[in-house]
Amino acid sequence: MAIPSQPSQSPLPKLDDWDEFLEGRYKEGKQESEFRQYDAKADPGVAEFYRLNHEKQTVAYALAKKKNISA
Repeated sequence: MAIPSQPSQSPLPKLDDWDEFLEGRYKEGKQESEFRQYDAKADPGVAEFYRLNHEKQTVAYALAKKKNISA
């Protein structure tokens, strides 16, 4: 399976592809500077993930989820 250069917005077609995906994405020996890029140079998929996270995961959202789980 070839790893796309741009992250896909859809899940992997087969769950069996997960290990191969991880090998390509999270290789050993990665430099610390290659992780957690939040600035303008960040991978667009990472930047969008964090943008949506900050937009959607409000205190009200977290409290509602906690209430659902506790019920």
